[in-house]
Amino acid sequence: MLKSLSLPLSLSHGVVSPVKRCVFLITLLLLAFVPSAWALDCVLLQSSPLKPYEEARQGFEKGWLGQRNVAGPKSISGNSVTHVMLSEQQATNNFSLKKQLQAASLVVAIGDQALDFVRNLREVPVIYLLAPSATTLPRNFLGIEMRIQPSRQLAAINKALPKVRSIGVLYNPAQ
Repeated sequence: MLKSLSLPLSLSHGVVSPVKRCVFLITLLLLAFVPSAWALDCVLLQSSPLKPYEEARQGFEKGWLGQRNVAGPKSISGNSVTHVMLSEQQATNNFSLKKQLQAASLVVAIGDQALDFVRNLREVPVIYLLAPSATTLPRNFLGIEMRIQPSRQLAAINKALPKVRSIGVLYNPAQ
């Protein structure tokens, strides 16, 4: 036995008509299934216009824009990149930039200043690169580590200088 479910939608003036109720429910359903127009696919935040940062940006954009769109529960379509140069942003514009970053599907931070700027993002996946000061970061951060392990450094030195018997190395893992 099926019972009809009526939603108590009423305004302070009185009861809402069934047509208005249907329009309201259809609007809610459409909003649930339509991707938001203001959400950006990818925001690339670059610390400064240094040549290594520019090369990294160009390489990322080439790969991002050249990928095929994939459908899935955690997929991000690669059809747009919004490039933001952090060194050119005014201090008064930081709030709107933070809102823009929170609305993105993916944030790419190039350089230490860009990484520091997005460090408080918790909901958006963040990829960082060319940021040697990256230490303890939240779980939504993924990046390319710039530190080379001491064992690999010593192996390279041993290969380059095979006749040297002793080498002194100063190493502090906290720095």
